Amino acid sequence: YRADLASRLAAYRAQPVRPMTLAPDCFPEDGEAAGPALDAFFTLPDGPGRLPELGAGPPCDAVVSPHIDYDRGAALYAQAYLRVAEGAADADLFVLLGTDHRGELDEPITLTRLDFETPFGQLRTDVALVEHLEATCGGSVVANELAHAGEHSLEFQAVMLHHVLGPRAAKARILPVLCGPMGGRSDVPDPRRPGQIAAFLEQLAEAVQGRHVCFIAGADLAHLGPTFQ
Repeated sequence: YRADLASRLAAYRAQPVRPMTLAPDCFPEDGEAAGPALDAFFTLPDGPGRLPELGAGPPCDAVVSPHIDYDRGAALYAQAYLRVAEGAADADLFVLLGTDHRGELDEPITLTRLDFETPFGQLRTDVALVEHLEATCGGSVVANELAHAGEHSLEFQAVMLHHVLGPRAAKARILPVLCGPMGGRSDVPDPRRPGQIAAFLEQLAEAVQGRHVCFIAGADLAHLGPTFQ
């Protein structure tokens, strides 16, 4: 088991980019088709009713976005990313916080160095920031990096963010962060976990001081209804 896990982790890290895993089932893999498909989210009945205008709104430091599939969450994705586009288009760093649904190692925080592939090209990861956080917080923040390989909670955010930023995405950087259970996966809470999370947040706050940062949480808080029971 450990040898297989190490082999798969090495193969993941050797890739030039984290490839899309949800296209074409959840969105078109070609940008010419994906652009109009995602634009349509904004004019759905429960959507904002208009396409975003970059920089046209009040400042936006953070949003909570869905992390469910686009078919069921499209209008709410549009509501969240309207705010991002109009209030944070000039941000140089987007911290993407996603739910770690199936990480094989029980870690509260997991980063990755890989850029994210989207239908519109590559969304660049701030590798220097990842390496700084690894140095200050310890190797545990990348030990579970393989969890990023098939995790949808951040891929949906990366695609929407790249779409609404358009050409401005070339200058922006992302920090992809997967968040494990705050109390650990076992029935007995891990007493070390609050300290690990607090230390990471402190180091992150110090590292991004003075930068224009927008936080995007792919964390719709609860799955409700019989589909998820």
